[in-house]
Amino acid sequence: MKITKLVKKGTSYQIDYRTPLKGFADHKIGPHHYRLTIKQGRHQSKGYTPVDDTYDTAASWTNFKVNGRAYFVGDAEWGLN
Repeated sequence: MKITKLVKKGTSYQIDYRTPLKGFADHKIGPHHYRLTIKQGRHQSKGYTPVDDTYDTAASWTNFKVNGRAYFVGDAEWGLN
């Protein structure tokens, strides 16, 4: 995929390209002109320690919307104390 135009407005990105992406709901703007809009949501994190203190968990993720569909990316760590 070759990007023909990239516009950043605040926490949003508009990416224009010539061929459709498989698996994404991209918008067809014109002949050989497609657009993907990505809006970054807020970053979240969560920690959890059980009552008996045998293990703990920490997770963090960032929410995104790609052409109106919700996605997230993040990671989690858990282990024994």
